Amino acid sequence: MSENENQNSNMENLKGYYAYSYLTLSDGNYRNAVNGFKYTLKNGIEPEKSAIGLICSYSCLGNYTKALSLYDEYSDLLVFNTAFRHKLVTDLSYFLSKDQTALNLKRRNYLSSIRLNFIMNKICERHTGEPANIVTMILLSFWLSYAGYSCESTVDAARNCLFMKTLDDGFRWKLLGRLSIEDKELLLDDDLAALFSDIPVEIASTDYVNTLILSQLFKGNLENARNKIELYRNKGHIFTNELMWNFVKLCVEQDEIDDLTVNFAKHLIGEGWNDSYLAEVIRFGYANRTRYSVRKEINTLEYFDL
Repeated sequence: MSENENQNSNMENLKGYYAYSYLTLSDGNYRNAVNGFKYTLKNGIEPEKSAIGLICSYSCLGNYTKALSLYDEYSDLLVFNTAFRHKLVTDLSYFLSKDQTALNLKRRNYLSSIRLNFIMNKICERHTGEPANIVTMILLSFWLSYAGYSCESTVDAARNCLFMKTLDDGFRWKLLGRLSIEDKELLLDDDLAALFSDIPVEIASTDYVNTLILSQLFKGNLENARNKIELYRNKGHIFTNELMWNFVKLCVEQDEIDDLTVNFAKHLIGEGWNDSYLAEVIRFGYANRTRYSVRKEINTLEYFDL
C-alpha cells in the first residue's frame, strides 16, 4: 500500500471516531458524547463538526456556560462558513427539541432552580450584548417555547430564531405555537410557512397543514406538495378551495395533470369556480373519458364559454 493510501486509510479511521461520537449524541448518551467530541477536537478530527457536536452535547446536559464558551472559541470557523452555521442551527435545535432532559434541571430542587435562573439571566445579558449569537438565540427560544421562561431579550431572540432557515421543523413549530399566542399574524406569514421542510407530526390535526402545503405550491414544489396532499387526504384532512386551485394551476403549468388534479378541478367547479386552468383539466378528463366522468363539468364549461 502506498504512503498516500495509508494516509487516506488513517484519515477514514479517524473520521470514524467523529461518526461514533455523533451516534452517541443521537442516542442521548450526552456525557459519552462529550468525551467523544473532546477526543476528536484534541486530535483535529472534523474540528468544526466536532465543536458543533460538543456544543449540542453540553446544551442537552444543561451546561450552557461550557456550550457558550466553546461557541466563542470556534465562532469564527462556524459563523463565517454557511454550511457549518446551518449545521449548528439544525443540530442544536433538533437535539434540544428531541430530548428535553435539560428542562428537568429546573425542577430538581430549590438550589438548582436558583442556579439555573442565574445562568439564564447571564444568557439574556449575553444575548442583549450580542444579538447575533446563535447559541443564546436558540437556548432562549428553547426555554421560552418548552418551559415558558422569559426575560427582556427573549421575544426578540425567539422571533429571529423562528425565521432561521435551517431550524428543526419540530422546534420551529413549538416556537411558532408559543409566539402566535400573542401574534396571530405569524400563522398567516407565507414566508415563515415556506421555511418548513416537512410537516411535523404535531401539525397534522391543524389548519396549518393547508398553509404549509400552499407554501410548497408557491415555491413550485409540485411533487412534494402532491405527496403531502395524498398523505393527509388519506387521514381525512379537509383542504381549502384555495389550496386545491393552486394545486390545479401548478399541475397545468408543469404539465403534470393526474387523477388528483381532475378530482380537485371537479370539486372546484361544483363549488362555483370557473377559469381556464380548471377548463384545461376538465378537457383533459374528457379526452380520457374512459377513465374520468366529467360530462357534468363539460356542460358547465360550455355554459360559461370556457
